[in-house]
Amino acid sequence: TMAMMKKLPSRPRGWCLALRVVDGGSRRGISTTSNIEGTIPLEGKGVAVHQYAEVRRTFSALDVTQFGNLVGDNNPLHSAQSAGRDEETNFSTGATYVPLLQDAGIIQFEQGDQGAISQTTKPLVHGMLASSLFSCIFGTLIPGSIYRNQTLAFRKPIFANDDIVGRVDIKKVRAAPNGGLLVVCDTKVYLEGDGDQTVCITGEATVWLPTAIKAD
Repeated sequence: TMAMMKKLPSRPRGWCLALRVVDGGSRRGISTTSNIEGTIPLEGKGVAVHQYAEVRRTFSALDVTQFGNLVGDNNPLHSAQSAGRDEETNFSTGATYVPLLQDAGIIQFEQGDQGAISQTTKPLVHGMLASSLFSCIFGTLIPGSIYRNQTLAFRKPIFANDDIVGRVDIKKVRAAPNGGLLVVCDTKVYLEGDGDQTVCITGEATVWLPTAIKAD
């Protein structure tokens, strides 16, 4: 019941929230940790323009494969492939489009021993998988929040094992007609540790928050 739920503690601006969720039904005991940093308040109490939150994540090749299997996306770009011209490779028309994809930066090759470039491609992370970090932020910080709209522009590829950051910046806050708040945010995903902050995904989100308390 609601009465039995423990209220999340309030936090000062500039905090870091770490949640560890363990899948009790998994025999392997898989666990996930969401480390969210920023100034958007827990439960949305005091939410205001110019607040932000961001989460760091690294998607493995297994993550990419499992997401592809879940949604039925069998595009070979999302798995490690041989870029050779052998007809048995999954890149059956590799002689035609692999060089084009490489020139466009859509595929990269794994590094072998002593830095040598192999003929195996890096799995490309699905754009929608990386974009899910935005809803992860709101769902974790403000339980009960509901996504209303999201625009996306995919500017640079993200590959398996890239360290990335998903970030939301609040730019508008207004009361919703039937209660709660509507917030409009700029959203982006960029490469972690890149001095120029290479931006891979940009967009704008509108999210409904189940709160009527607004910062002064």
